[in-house]
Amino acid sequence: VHGGSLKNVHAAVARGRQMRCEHCQRTGATVGCCLSACLSNYHFMCARLCQCTFQEDKKVFCQKHIDLLDGTEIVAEDGFDVLRRVYVDFEGISFKRKFMVGLEPDTIHMMIGSMKIDSLGMLTDLSECEGRLLPVGYQCSRLYWSTVDARKRCQYTCRVLEYRPKLSPEEPDASGMQEENHTIVHSPAAPVDPHLRDRPLQEAASPVPPLERHSPAQN
Repeated sequence: VHGGSLKNVHAAVARGRQMRCEHCQRTGATVGCCLSACLSNYHFMCARLCQCTFQEDKKVFCQKHIDLLDGTEIVAEDGFDVLRRVYVDFEGISFKRKFMVGLEPDTIHMMIGSMKIDSLGMLTDLSECEGRLLPVGYQCSRLYWSTVDARKRCQYTCRVLEYRPKLSPEEPDASGMQEENHTIVHSPAAPVDPHLRDRPLQEAASPVPPLERHSPAQN
């Protein structure tokens, strides 16, 4: 592991196809004893079952060569947990063209344990619920023992459906109704003199004084 990336994973997988495990005699053994003359190879879990010793510097010694330990700290039984994010480094790996183009969604089969994902669904405005996303149309299924007959297995299916209740006859659909707009004036109008309310417009209008003209002699 370097910077969170797993190095030489594909090389180890290719090498493991030719190596048989000393414990289960199956191929895929990628954990070998660090003694060059030792031909013992194991799967990781098989190596732990055979009491192989793992050091902090990534060296592994089988039970026959424990005397070759160089004093480096040994990994404890509960020290194999990966507590950070890791990923496989694909640098230098040439992919097939089909992998680069991608696959059709109908040809992808996804499983979580024994549960099969039949449809991923799609996200809508109703998908978010209490901090979780529930895609509309999501469907998963699983074969499990029947609750009716304990001797048989049946398929259980879980689906996420969108349910919009229909409007009752007393509750008309407001989407097709014509809207009626009202304008409300919030600024109060100027008060009107009650004495001028009943007078004609000409009498109520204040007379405009005539313009004064000055001759050049007055200046």
